[in-house]
Amino acid sequence: MPLIKNFNKNRILSKVKDNEDIGKHAAETWRKLVEPYVPYNTGRLCNDVTIKPYVVQYNAPYASTVYNDLKRNFRKDKHPLATAKWSEVAAPAVRDYFVQEMQDYIDGMDLND
Repeated sequence: MPLIKNFNKNRILSKVKDNEDIGKHAAETWRKLVEPYVPYNTGRLCNDVTIKPYVVQYNAPYASTVYNDLKRNFRKDKHPLATAKWSEVAAPAVRDYFVQEMQDYIDGMDLND
């Protein structure tokens, strides 16, 4: 006898993929985990952020320039891990925490209704 009765994997996956709350939680979780890697001077780059489902949008007018500037030397006094390409650089270090947080969040939801 199956442990889960009436389990419809495709229906549940569809609910997760299309769930705006899950997407926003994913983006906010990623932002928090990556923040130590975001260059910090005045704080605008870290704090002027828009969270959308599965998207962290940095709104400072110089965000794209800073993100892609591999030759820049960033201050390390406030964010010792500050670097260009911060999301990519942080990914290996934060991936497991992110996956566990998302798993815990989804486990707390009732997706079978």
